Amino acid sequence: EAVVDDGVERWRIEPARACCRRAELEGLIERLDREKAIFEQKVAEANRALEVAEEIGALRAMGEPVMGPTVLSPQEIVAWYRSSGASPRLSGGMSIDELVQIFVEEGTSENVRADFAFAQSYIETGGFRAGGSDNNFSGLGACDGCSGEKQFPTARDGIRAQIQHLRNYADRRSTTSDLNHPPSPYWYGADPGVAARNFNTFFAKGWAPTWQMMGRGNWATDPNYASKVIGI
Repeated sequence: EAVVDDGVERWRIEPARACCRRAELEGLIERLDREKAIFEQKVAEANRALEVAEEIGALRAMGEPVMGPTVLSPQEIVAWYRSSGASPRLSGGMSIDELVQIFVEEGTSENVRADFAFAQSYIETGGFRAGGSDNNFSGLGACDGCSGEKQFPTARDGIRAQIQHLRNYADRRSTTSDLNHPPSPYWYGADPGVAARNFNTFFAKGWAPTWQMMGRGNWATDPNYASKVIGI
């Protein structure tokens, strides 16, 4: 009987061990699947980063990219502005120091060079002597034969719209999902759905990844527009 009992007991234990082993294997398979998915995502991200880096390298050979980190510090931009002899006329008592800080913050948030965006605005506003009353520092909405241009409630709103529009001109892959802020309701549309659609379907998306490609219909009709901004 002892042998029989031992045999019965042994058979009772074996199925339990098999169930535990199966659960362990299933857990291992799930973990390996998760690790595989994470690895594939990292590979895709690395390939994407390499592709972008190669494009940026090619663009730098062509000129000054619209996108990328801002090279000049806010203090350097302000120092240059003051050395230019220009006198700003900004709304709400805003100083040029505060305005430059907004340019750098908004440019950094969308990976657009804020120093070049500031130079563009310097050209558009005549050294910030114009544009302050409507917070439009980049001629958004202005056109040959138009009676006026777009108005923005704050300086940040105007600069954000400018930076997002520069991103759209420079980045052929740009979508609202890539933006750090929703598309400007004052430029792309008050309704969020309409604004997203307008941003995503911008007809000139990716047409001007470098400043050398601006002008002649990209942002402005002036054939010398690019050289003016780059000169600043």
